[in-house]
Amino acid sequence: MKQLLLLLIVFIFHCTSAQESTASKQVSTFTIEAPQLKSAKKIWVYLPKNYTTSTKRFPVIYMHDAQNLFDAKTSYVGEWNVDETLDSINAQVIVIGIEHGGDKRIDELTPSNTQNTVAVKRTVI
Repeated sequence: MKQLLLLLIVFIFHCTSAQESTASKQVSTFTIEAPQLKSAKKIWVYLPKNYTTSTKRFPVIYMHDAQNLFDAKTSYVGEWNVDETLDSINAQVIVIGIEHGGDKRIDELTPSNTQNTVAVKRTVI
């Protein structure tokens, strides 16, 4: 019985321990102040593998919800594997990901005053 309890404790500890980052080496982050939103924003940057040695210009893709793009450790519902996909096809593109404001996400991403809008109830059929 003690062995089973010990095994259960080890299993629970393993499941709840900190997860390793899954972001590729091509991904870096920095934080900027966003005074208009009264918050700081974490910015994620994916650079192609040859970025530092290249003299060419690269197209840029801007994406919301950066915490989900590159790293399973920070993702809400599962990493979107953007970096792994781009690495696998040797994409020559820069991706800039902007984290959303958590519970302020709708206010930040909706171009209307959400405080004065009526909530819409969804019905699943």
